[in-house]
Amino acid sequence: MSTQPMNSNLVLNGNFAHRERYWNVTATAPGRVDFSRQHCVITGRGRAEQDISVSDTASYSFSLYTLITYNGAGSARLVWQPSGATETITLTGNHGWTHHVSTFRPPTGTTGLTLQLMGNAGDVWFDSLQLVEDGGVVIPVELIRNGDFADNSDHWIANRPVGSSVTFSDNECQANQGGSIEQKIAVTPGQTYDFSIDAMTPTGGHGFAMFHIAPGNTPQIELRGGGDWDNYTSSLTIPAGVTEITLEVIGTTFLVVDNLSLKSAPVPTINQNRPHRTHTYRPSQENRTMSNANARKAARQKSAERFFQGSIGSENFKADFRKHELKNNFWLAEGAMKIPPTETSRQVVIFKYPTTTDSGRYQLEKDSDEHQLAVILMTINETPLPAYQAHRGTVEFFHNSDDHTVTGALDVYLMDVNNQELRVQMLFSLDRTTRRRPTRVNTVQPR
Repeated sequence: MSTQPMNSNLVLNGNFAHRERYWNVTATAPGRVDFSRQHCVITGRGRAEQDISVSDTASYSFSLYTLITYNGAGSARLVWQPSGATETITLTGNHGWTHHVSTFRPPTGTTGLTLQLMGNAGDVWFDSLQLVEDGGVVIPVELIRNGDFADNSDHWIANRPVGSSVTFSDNECQANQGGSIEQKIAVTPGQTYDFSIDAMTPTGGHGFAMFHIAPGNTPQIELRGGGDWDNYTSSLTIPAGVTEITLEVIGTTFLVVDNLSLKSAPVPTINQNRPHRTHTYRPSQENRTMSNANARKAARQKSAERFFQGSIGSENFKADFRKHELKNNFWLAEGAMKIPPTETSRQVVIFKYPTTTDSGRYQLEKDSDEHQLAVILMTINETPLPAYQAHRGTVEFFHNSDDHTVTGALDVYLMDVNNQELRVQMLFSLDRTTRRRPTRVNTVQPR
């Protein structure tokens, strides 16, 4: 089993599992600092900081994961106290989750430091912060390769029987109607492991996570929820003589999974910090592992967020206004973004689908007529009003018939005003829009 040296993390709540606890926050309007998704996300100008006790007799390794969108800029800074000397990791340019590691020796006379996470523009995301003294004890690393699907299908075998589907997108895996994924995992006989998986079962779907250990020995966890993300955990003890098992995840109907983790049962006194990885991936996988060994599900800690965002050609799109409403037996999922500098104009993307169409994955070029699906791009306040409809591409959505929320992805192409093909990519998650009745004001007429 692979191991690496790791010591206790001096950063309190460095994975933001407890939101803003232990962090002091300041922001300059309209900037803000948000912890609701169990990351620290700084939009515009803002700062989150924490004071930490250190010694000038030791060297320290500092590591963190960052993600930048909307041309963000910021930094992670260590300010040694009381000298005020600084060590800075500068962050610029859009990038996916990236691991940063630096080693520092404090100045003589140092008694503490202030760790500062700073944003200056755009959106700067921080997660999995660690500050450790060099050296330490040995803890196990993650056994499931690419369990957060940051590298799409790498290390996974996808099984797609007739009528089923398996897709990898947005750092998630979707397995529908009997589709499954599997991976062989090297294990140690007699060792107990903790297993964790995040799963979403749209439209009342369900599936299973199964461990093929030996003939007649296939423990499984049923993944069945209410349509939102849930976390399922279990423990697994390997019998004597078994050095390899196969993990299989199957979508019996509709199933979306993420953050699969299998690690040897931890020693309680050791912080379970993220092991070093040479590739970039989303840091949530190993931070969110829970200790329940009875395969009970617990509500996923990440807050449900409604959004409609992506790109139109080479330009970013992030909706300022979102709607999901029913009109004439069609559902309209809509995102509208203000257009600078006056912001009186709006760019609007609409996904239109009938109430009779089942959730799933569709190709516009062959399914749009039969299922009456459409993706439309408009610019409001231009005369005449331009509206362009996608002619090819993929749409995928899950509509919850209980509360009429919808989540999905669009990857489509349309012809613009110059007769050039334009690619539109969007991710969305929307509640049903409810119309408020106007308030009636009773006036008293004078006699």
